[in-house]
Amino acid sequence: LVYAAGVGPISSSNRIPGLSSKNVHFLKSVNDAKRLRSSVIDVLEKASQPTIVDDDERVKLLTFVIVGAGPTGVEYTGELNDFLADVMGVVKGEEESTSTSGQSSSSIRNLQQNRGKRSGIKRKVAPFANLLPYTRVILVSGSKELLPQFDQGLRLSAKQQLEATGVEVLTSTRVTRIENKNRLILSVENEAGEKAEEAIDCGLIVWAGGTQPVHLTGQLINNMDSYCIEQQQATGQEDIVKVSSFSENGRIPVDKWMRVIGNPSGNVLAMGDAAVTVGEGATVLPQTAQVAAQQGAYVARLLNRGYTLSPEKVANDSSGEHSFFLEAPSNTDAIEGDLVNKLRLRGQVEAKPFEFLNLGILAYVGGGEALSQVQLGDKRIFNQAGSIGFLLWRSVYVVKQVSTKTRLLVLFDWFKTKIFGRDVTRM
Repeated sequence: LVYAAGVGPISSSNRIPGLSSKNVHFLKSVNDAKRLRSSVIDVLEKASQPTIVDDDERVKLLTFVIVGAGPTGVEYTGELNDFLADVMGVVKGEEESTSTSGQSSSSIRNLQQNRGKRSGIKRKVAPFANLLPYTRVILVSGSKELLPQFDQGLRLSAKQQLEATGVEVLTSTRVTRIENKNRLILSVENEAGEKAEEAIDCGLIVWAGGTQPVHLTGQLINNMDSYCIEQQQATGQEDIVKVSSFSENGRIPVDKWMRVIGNPSGNVLAMGDAAVTVGEGATVLPQTAQVAAQQGAYVARLLNRGYTLSPEKVANDSSGEHSFFLEAPSNTDAIEGDLVNKLRLRGQVEAKPFEFLNLGILAYVGGGEALSQVQLGDKRIFNQAGSIGFLLWRSVYVVKQVSTKTRLLVLFDWFKTKIFGRDVTRM
């Protein structure tokens, strides 16, 4: 059994009052994407109604708040800003910026003074061109900087680019509660470290503020706990050790060969966002597609090469006492002298543990610009922000598609959007 259920968005109202799918839009599943797209178009259509005569009401409707300044939140902010610019007829390079340079980025009142100032050269044909002066896009970051995974220079570049395209960036700002789908309360920290609560009225809230394990992951850990307790009690062991004691943030603990610890048969493997490697010398890897893809390829090789996942011997921990950790998987036939298997395994009769090779990270920030931090393991190769980073980002995006058909469809969709603009029809 290979378990790769992944994670879901943090959606518990126990952490933040009002945080639920009723009030916010999450960014995890295809259904989330469809619902979010429909809601954005609903907001635009509602704000276009001539019955709305109050400009403040229209600004409220057209205020989009994105919570979370990691790669997901920043990339969605850039994409949303591009979408709004396109359907409102903004020509790139001719839009008046609402940059907050020179202001405290954590001051909502200062940012609100800029509302209605966003303008640009409009094309003759744009479905929502009249809404441009009333539109606001706000990105809320709990930390002082965006994109903590990137180097310092790229973080600063991301903030500057977002502000240059009209995004209002609120740093050192946390959501304390969500009153309803159109109003949230923020805790804003100023330069002196003082905190104050302020409210934002908006038309849409998008939540990209972290993830948590799905319910099935927690259930699997609980089942492993129950099994291990029974086994330890049956052998008369006094100090009961639970699998959950090795877990990190609710993730399933696995050994260096991706086997779930506590399972003596070794035939249950976990990988991706749901798993965390534990044991001597292990490091906690980021929950990214790059890690999951490499782990998936590793597990496939492990199974295809016929390694025995449940060796008879059980490894001992540093104290010499019995532990949950098994010996390394090995190919029994190759050990016994099977020449064909030895050649097929290139002499590796014992499986090597998984090693993550960090190739860097990319993030789109909108306006045809992206951040590219390319590396090979711990060695930095180059950092690039701007149009070159955007070309690299799009190249990787196309290459990572699963088939030639999907690559062509993605390229055609980009070409169609460039020529005819964004599609705002219903799905």
